[in-house]
Amino acid sequence: MPFWSCHPCFDLPTAVCLLLTLSVPAVAGAAQKRGSEFPDPGESESEPEFTIKVPVNVVPVNVTVTDKSGRFVTDLTADDFKLFEDGKPQRIQSFEIESSQPLASPEPVDPGGAAAAETGTLQPLQSFEGEPGKLISFFVDDLTERSVKFFGWVISALQEFMEEEMGPRDQVGVFSASGSVRIAFTGDRELLRDRIDDLDAGKLNLLRPLRTMSDVRAIRIVEGDLKGRVSDTTEFEAWRQYNEVQASIHRLLASLRQHLRYLQHFRGSKSLVLLSEGFVPARPMRWRVDRMVDQALRSRVTLNAVDIKGLDTAPLSTDIAFGDFPLERLAEDTGGIFYRASNDLAAGFRQIRDAQSLRKAPTWTVPNRRWSSV
Repeated sequence: MPFWSCHPCFDLPTAVCLLLTLSVPAVAGAAQKRGSEFPDPGESESEPEFTIKVPVNVVPVNVTVTDKSGRFVTDLTADDFKLFEDGKPQRIQSFEIESSQPLASPEPVDPGGAAAAETGTLQPLQSFEGEPGKLISFFVDDLTERSVKFFGWVISALQEFMEEEMGPRDQVGVFSASGSVRIAFTGDRELLRDRIDDLDAGKLNLLRPLRTMSDVRAIRIVEGDLKGRVSDTTEFEAWRQYNEVQASIHRLLASLRQHLRYLQHFRGSKSLVLLSEGFVPARPMRWRVDRMVDQALRSRVTLNAVDIKGLDTAPLSTDIAFGDFPLERLAEDTGGIFYRASNDLAAGFRQIRDAQSLRKAPTWTVPNRRWSSV
Protein backbone atom coordinates (compact mmCIF):
# COMPACT_ATOMS: atom_id res chain seq x y z
CA MET A 1 0.00 0.00 0.00
CA PRO A 2 1.60 3.27 -1.06
CA PHE A 3 1.52 6.26 1.22
CA TRP A 4 2.80 9.78 0.99
CA SER A 5 5.42 10.92 3.49
CA CYS A 6 5.45 14.66 4.15
CA HIS A 7 8.28 16.06 6.22
CA PRO A 8 7.24 19.52 7.41
CA CYS A 9 9.87 21.88 8.71
CA PHE A 10 8.77 24.11 11.57
CA ASP A 11 10.22 27.57 10.94
CA LEU A 12 10.00 28.89 14.48
CA PRO A 13 12.48 31.14 16.31
CA THR A 14 13.31 28.35 18.68
CA ALA A 15 13.23 24.57 18.42
CA VAL A 16 9.81 22.98 18.80
CA CYS A 17 9.56 20.71 21.82
CA LEU A 18 6.94 17.95 21.62
CA LEU A 19 5.90 15.83 24.58
CA LEU A 20 6.15 12.24 23.41
CA THR A 21 5.08 9.05 25.12
CA LEU A 22 7.22 6.18 23.85
CA SER A 23 6.69 2.46 24.19
CA VAL A 24 10.40 1.91 24.80
CA PRO A 25 12.63 2.94 27.69
CA ALA A 26 14.66 6.07 27.01
CA VAL A 27 17.28 8.06 28.82
CA ALA A 28 17.49 11.03 26.52
CA GLY A 29 16.24 14.60 26.96
CA ALA A 30 14.67 14.51 30.43
CA ALA A 31 16.86 15.00 33.48
CA GLN A 32 17.69 11.71 35.13
CA LYS A 33 17.14 11.19 38.81
CA ARG A 34 20.12 10.09 40.80
CA GLY A 35 20.16 6.39 41.46
CA SER A 36 17.78 5.46 38.63
CA GLU A 37 17.85 1.87 37.48
CA PHE A 38 18.45 1.26 33.77
CA PRO A 39 18.03 -2.00 31.82
CA ASP A 40 21.12 -3.68 30.38
CA PRO A 41 21.15 -5.30 26.95
CA GLY A 42 19.94 -8.86 27.23
CA GLU A 43 17.72 -8.20 30.21
CA SER A 44 13.94 -8.50 30.06
CA GLU A 45 12.45 -7.66 26.68
CA SER A 46 9.66 -5.74 28.40
CA GLU A 47 9.57 -2.10 27.31
CA PRO A 48 7.90 0.08 29.94
CA GLU A 49 6.46 3.42 28.89
CA PHE A 50 8.68 6.40 29.42
CA THR A 51 7.85 10.05 28.82
CA ILE A 52 10.54 12.40 27.55
CA LYS A 53 10.79 15.79 25.89
CA VAL A 54 12.60 15.76 22.56
CA PRO A 55 13.41 18.81 20.41
CA VAL A 56 11.93 18.21 16.95
CA ASN A 57 12.81 20.11 13.79
CA VAL A 58 11.39 17.68 11.22
CA VAL A 59 8.21 15.65 11.68
CA PRO A 60 7.22 12.86 9.22
CA VAL A 61 3.51 12.89 8.31
CA ASN A 62 2.24 9.83 6.42
CA VAL A 63 -0.83 10.25 4.20
CA THR A 64 -2.70 7.70 2.08
CA VAL A 65 -4.82 9.15 -0.75
CA THR A 66 -7.50 7.27 -2.70
CA ASP A 67 -10.03 8.37 -5.30
CA LYS A 68 -13.78 7.88 -5.01
CA SER A 69 -13.39 4.35 -6.36
CA GLY A 70 -10.89 3.42 -3.66
CA ARG A 71 -7.87 3.36 -6.00
CA PHE A 72 -4.61 4.80 -4.75
CA VAL A 73 -3.63 8.19 -6.17
CA THR A 74 0.10 8.21 -6.97
CA ASP A 75 0.65 11.33 -9.11
CA LEU A 76 0.39 14.00 -6.42
CA THR A 77 3.04 16.58 -5.58
CA ALA A 78 3.77 18.66 -2.49
CA ASP A 79 1.74 21.50 -4.02
CA ASP A 80 -1.39 19.35 -3.67
CA PHE A 81 -1.08 19.35 0.13
CA LYS A 82 -1.38 22.00 2.81
CA LEU A 83 -0.19 21.36 6.34
CA PHE A 84 -1.22 23.27 9.44
CA GLU A 85 -0.23 23.21 13.10
CA ASP A 86 -2.55 24.98 15.51
CA GLY A 87 -4.08 26.73 12.52
CA LYS A 88 -0.72 28.00 11.24
CA PRO A 89 0.55 26.81 7.83
CA GLN A 90 3.84 24.90 7.89
CA ARG A 91 6.42 24.46 5.13
CA ILE A 92 6.77 20.94 3.69
CA GLN A 93 10.50 20.34 3.62
CA SER A 94 10.47 17.13 1.57
CA PHE A 95 7.79 15.07 -0.10
CA GLU A 96 8.05 11.45 -1.22
CA ILE A 97 5.90 8.51 -2.21
CA GLU A 98 6.69 5.26 -0.45
CA SER A 99 5.41 1.80 -1.33
CA SER A 100 6.28 -1.81 -0.63
CA GLN A 101 5.10 -2.66 -4.16
CA PRO A 102 6.20 -1.29 -7.54
CA LEU A 103 4.04 1.66 -8.52
CA ALA A 104 2.27 1.54 -11.86
CA SER A 105 3.17 4.46 -14.07
CA PRO A 106 1.62 5.52 -17.38
CA GLU A 107 5.10 6.60 -18.55
CA PRO A 108 8.40 4.69 -18.52
CA VAL A 109 10.19 4.98 -15.20
CA ASP A 110 13.42 6.98 -15.28
CA PRO A 111 15.86 4.86 -13.25
CA GLY A 112 18.34 7.73 -13.29
CA GLY A 113 15.88 9.57 -11.10
CA ALA A 114 16.41 13.12 -12.40
CA ALA A 115 12.70 13.89 -12.54
CA ALA A 116 12.09 11.94 -9.36
CA ALA A 117 14.68 13.92 -7.48
CA GLU A 118 13.21 17.21 -8.64
CA THR A 119 9.73 16.28 -7.41
CA GLY A 120 10.85 14.25 -4.40
CA THR A 121 9.07 11.14 -5.76
CA LEU A 122 10.76 7.88 -4.85
CA GLN A 123 10.62 4.84 -7.11
CA PRO A 124 11.55 1.25 -6.23
CA LEU A 125 14.91 0.25 -7.68
CA GLN A 126 14.67 -1.01 -11.23
CA SER A 127 16.61 -3.79 -12.91
CA PHE A 128 19.13 -3.19 -15.70
CA GLU A 129 19.50 -6.12 -18.09
CA GLY A 130 18.55 -8.50 -15.29
CA GLU A 131 20.96 -6.98 -12.76
CA PRO A 132 19.35 -5.35 -9.69
CA GLY A 133 20.09 -1.69 -9.20
CA LYS A 134 22.25 -0.64 -6.25
CA LEU A 135 20.97 1.85 -3.71
CA ILE A 136 23.60 3.73 -1.68
CA SER A 137 22.38 5.90 1.16
CA PHE A 138 24.92 8.25 2.76
CA PHE A 139 23.75 9.09 6.28
CA VAL A 140 25.66 11.92 7.99
CA ASP A 141 25.75 11.88 11.79
CA ASP A 142 25.49 15.59 12.62
CA LEU A 143 24.08 15.02 16.11
CA THR A 144 26.82 13.36 18.16
CA GLU A 145 29.92 14.94 16.60
CA ARG A 146 32.44 16.62 18.88
CA SER A 147 33.68 18.96 16.15
CA VAL A 148 32.28 20.34 12.88
CA LYS A 149 35.70 20.41 11.20
CA PHE A 150 35.24 16.91 9.76
CA PHE A 151 32.13 17.89 7.77
CA GLY A 152 34.34 19.59 5.17
CA TRP A 153 36.13 16.28 4.58
CA VAL A 154 32.79 14.52 4.20
CA ILE A 155 31.51 16.99 1.60
CA SER A 156 34.76 16.79 -0.41
CA ALA A 157 34.70 12.99 -0.33
CA LEU A 158 31.08 12.91 -1.49
CA GLN A 159 31.94 15.25 -4.36
CA GLU A 160 34.84 13.01 -5.39
CA PHE A 161 32.72 9.87 -5.17
CA MET A 162 29.96 11.34 -7.38
CA GLU A 163 32.56 12.58 -9.88
CA GLU A 164 34.82 9.54 -10.15
CA GLU A 165 33.47 6.49 -8.35
CA MET A 166 29.69 6.41 -8.73
CA GLY A 167 28.64 3.57 -11.02
CA PRO A 168 26.31 4.13 -13.98
CA ARG A 169 23.64 1.98 -12.34
CA ASP A 170 23.96 3.37 -8.84
CA GLN A 171 21.27 5.44 -7.20
CA VAL A 172 22.55 7.65 -4.41
CA GLY A 173 20.92 9.75 -1.70
CA VAL A 174 22.42 11.92 1.04
CA PHE A 175 20.68 12.44 4.37
CA SER A 176 21.57 13.83 7.78
CA ALA A 177 20.53 12.52 11.18
CA SER A 178 19.14 15.93 12.16
CA GLY A 179 16.87 15.94 9.09
CA SER A 180 18.32 19.22 7.81
CA VAL A 181 19.81 17.54 4.72
CA ARG A 182 17.74 15.30 2.47
CA ILE A 183 18.98 14.74 -1.09
CA ALA A 184 16.57 12.30 -2.73
CA PHE A 185 17.86 9.16 -4.44
CA THR A 186 18.89 9.64 -8.03
CA GLY A 187 21.31 8.27 -10.59
CA ASP A 188 21.82 11.68 -12.17
CA ARG A 189 25.45 12.58 -11.42
CA GLU A 190 25.11 16.17 -12.51
CA LEU A 191 22.12 16.73 -10.26
CA LEU A 192 23.90 15.09 -7.32
CA ARG A 193 27.01 17.20 -7.88
CA ASP A 194 24.91 20.36 -7.90
CA ARG A 195 23.11 19.37 -4.70
CA ILE A 196 26.33 18.42 -2.92
CA ASP A 197 28.14 21.55 -4.15
CA ASP A 198 25.35 23.50 -2.51
CA LEU A 199 25.84 21.53 0.71
CA ASP A 200 27.98 23.11 3.38
CA ALA A 201 28.44 22.74 7.09
CA GLY A 202 25.88 25.50 7.66
CA LYS A 203 23.15 23.18 6.41
CA LEU A 204 24.05 20.55 8.96
CA ASN A 205 23.24 20.65 12.65
CA LEU A 206 25.84 22.79 14.41
CA LEU A 207 24.57 22.46 17.98
CA ARG A 208 26.97 20.49 20.16
CA PRO A 209 26.57 19.20 23.70
CA LEU A 210 28.89 21.18 25.97
CA ARG A 211 31.69 18.86 27.09
CA THR A 212 33.84 19.65 30.11
CA MET A 213 35.22 16.11 30.38
CA SER A 214 35.44 12.97 28.28
CA ASP A 215 32.19 11.11 27.65
CA VAL A 216 33.69 7.98 29.21
CA ARG A 217 34.51 9.88 32.41
CA ALA A 218 30.97 11.29 32.57
CA ILE A 219 29.55 7.77 32.27
CA ARG A 220 31.89 6.46 34.96
CA ILE A 221 30.80 9.23 37.33
CA VAL A 222 27.09 8.71 36.68
CA GLU A 223 26.88 4.92 36.59
CA GLY A 224 30.37 3.51 37.02
CA ASP A 225 33.26 3.19 39.43
CA LEU A 226 33.61 6.96 39.98
CA LYS A 227 30.06 7.39 41.18
CA GLY A 228 30.04 9.25 44.51
CA ARG A 229 33.83 9.72 44.46
CA VAL A 230 34.06 13.21 42.94
CA SER A 231 33.07 16.68 44.07
CA ASP A 232 29.46 17.85 43.84
CA THR A 233 30.40 20.34 41.11
CA THR A 234 32.10 17.67 39.02
CA GLU A 235 29.19 15.30 39.55
CA PHE A 236 26.72 17.97 38.47
CA GLU A 237 28.70 18.62 35.28
CA ALA A 238 28.94 14.88 34.65
CA TRP A 239 25.15 14.48 34.91
CA ARG A 240 24.56 17.44 32.61
CA GLN A 241 26.97 16.17 29.98
CA TYR A 242 25.74 12.60 30.35
CA ASN A 243 22.12 13.62 29.70
CA GLU A 244 22.94 15.91 26.77
CA VAL A 245 25.28 13.48 25.01
CA GLN A 246 23.03 10.45 25.50
CA ALA A 247 20.06 12.50 24.26
CA SER A 248 22.02 13.21 21.07
CA ILE A 249 22.82 9.51 20.68
CA HIS A 250 19.17 8.66 21.24
CA ARG A 251 18.14 11.10 18.48
CA LEU A 252 20.78 9.67 16.13
CA LEU A 253 19.63 6.08 16.64
CA ALA A 254 15.95 7.03 16.33
CA SER A 255 16.63 8.88 13.07
CA LEU A 256 18.75 6.03 11.74
CA ARG A 257 16.09 3.47 12.58
CA GLN A 258 13.43 5.58 10.85
CA HIS A 259 15.65 5.78 7.77
CA LEU A 260 16.08 2.00 7.75
CA ARG A 261 12.30 1.56 7.79
CA TYR A 262 12.14 3.99 4.88
CA LEU A 263 14.67 1.94 2.89
CA GLN A 264 12.73 -1.30 3.29
CA HIS A 265 10.33 -0.13 0.56
CA PHE A 266 13.08 -0.39 -2.07
CA ARG A 267 14.05 -3.54 -3.90
CA GLY A 268 17.52 -4.60 -4.95
CA SER A 269 20.88 -4.26 -3.23
CA LYS A 270 20.67 -1.66 -0.47
CA SER A 271 23.59 -0.25 1.46
CA LEU A 272 23.61 2.47 4.11
CA VAL A 273 26.86 4.33 4.84
CA LEU A 274 26.92 5.94 8.28
CA LEU A 275 29.39 8.83 8.35
CA SER A 276 30.28 9.47 11.96
CA GLU A 277 33.08 10.44 14.30
CA GLY A 278 31.87 7.72 16.66
CA PHE A 279 29.87 7.95 19.87
CA VAL A 280 30.01 6.48 23.37
CA PRO A 281 26.64 4.97 24.39
CA ALA A 282 25.95 4.56 28.09
CA ARG A 283 24.68 1.24 29.37
CA PRO A 284 20.95 2.05 28.87
CA MET A 285 21.59 3.06 25.26
CA ARG A 286 23.47 -0.02 24.09
CA TRP A 287 20.43 -2.19 23.56
CA ARG A 288 19.19 0.44 21.09
CA VAL A 289 22.31 -0.13 18.99
CA ASP A 290 21.48 -3.83 18.98
CA ARG A 291 17.92 -3.05 17.88
CA MET A 292 19.40 -1.08 14.99
CA VAL A 293 21.05 -4.26 13.73
CA ASP A 294 17.74 -6.11 13.91
CA GLN A 295 16.00 -3.33 11.98
CA ALA A 296 18.68 -3.40 9.27
CA LEU A 297 18.32 -7.16 8.88
CA ARG A 298 14.54 -6.89 8.61
CA SER A 299 14.89 -4.11 6.03
CA ARG A 300 17.49 -6.10 4.04
CA VAL A 301 19.95 -3.23 4.37
CA THR A 302 23.69 -3.62 4.86
CA LEU A 303 25.06 -1.11 7.36
CA ASN A 304 28.51 0.32 6.70
CA ALA A 305 30.34 2.87 8.83
CA VAL A 306 33.02 5.38 7.92
CA ASP A 307 35.01 7.03 10.71
CA ILE A 308 35.27 10.61 9.43
CA LYS A 309 38.11 11.47 11.84
CA GLY A 310 40.49 9.97 9.31
CA LEU A 311 44.03 9.15 10.33
CA ASP A 312 44.28 10.57 13.84
CA THR A 313 47.86 10.99 15.01
CA ALA A 314 46.83 12.06 18.51
CA PRO A 315 47.23 9.57 21.36
CA LEU A 316 44.37 7.08 21.49
CA SER A 317 41.83 8.33 24.02
CA THR A 318 39.20 6.27 25.79
CA ASP A 319 36.46 8.21 23.97
CA ILE A 320 37.93 7.27 20.59
CA ALA A 321 38.35 3.62 21.59
CA PHE A 322 34.81 3.27 22.91
CA GLY A 323 33.35 5.58 20.24
CA ASP A 324 34.51 3.30 17.42
CA PHE A 325 32.93 0.24 19.00
CA PRO A 326 29.26 0.95 18.03
CA LEU A 327 30.27 1.72 14.44
CA GLU A 328 32.23 -1.51 14.24
CA ARG A 329 29.35 -3.53 15.70
CA LEU A 330 26.75 -2.06 13.35
CA ALA A 331 28.89 -2.92 10.33
CA GLU A 332 30.10 -6.31 11.52
CA ASP A 333 26.67 -7.61 12.55
CA THR A 334 25.05 -6.76 9.19
CA GLY A 335 27.90 -7.91 6.94
CA GLY A 336 29.08 -4.38 6.19
CA ILE A 337 32.44 -2.59 6.23
CA PHE A 338 33.88 -0.38 8.96
CA TYR A 339 36.31 2.00 7.25
CA ARG A 340 38.65 3.94 9.53
CA ALA A 341 42.17 5.31 10.04
CA SER A 342 42.36 6.86 6.56
CA ASN A 343 42.07 10.42 5.28
CA ASP A 344 40.88 9.14 1.88
CA LEU A 345 37.18 8.86 2.68
CA ALA A 346 36.26 8.56 -1.01
CA ALA A 347 38.34 5.37 -1.19
CA GLY A 348 36.23 4.01 1.64
CA PHE A 349 33.06 4.86 -0.28
CA ARG A 350 34.45 3.02 -3.31
CA GLN A 351 35.38 -0.01 -1.20
CA ILE A 352 31.86 -0.15 0.20
CA ARG A 353 30.27 0.16 -3.25
CA ASP A 354 32.52 -2.55 -4.72
CA ALA A 355 31.77 -4.88 -1.81
CA GLN A 356 28.05 -4.29 -2.34
CA SER A 357 28.35 -5.77 -5.84
CA LEU A 358 29.71 -9.03 -4.39
CA ARG A 359 27.74 -9.18 -1.19
CA LYS A 360 24.76 -11.42 -0.65
CA ALA A 361 21.64 -10.09 1.01
CA PRO A 362 21.84 -9.89 4.84
CA THR A 363 20.56 -12.96 6.64
CA TRP A 364 18.06 -13.09 9.46
CA THR A 365 20.62 -14.48 11.90
CA VAL A 366 20.73 -12.49 15.14
CA PRO A 367 24.41 -11.99 16.02
CA ASN A 368 25.96 -12.74 19.37
CA ARG A 369 26.57 -9.28 20.81
CA ARG A 370 29.27 -8.47 23.33
CA TRP A 371 29.67 -5.03 24.85
CA SER A 372 32.86 -3.95 26.57
CA SER A 373 32.42 -2.34 29.94
CA VAL A 374 33.15 1.40 30.15
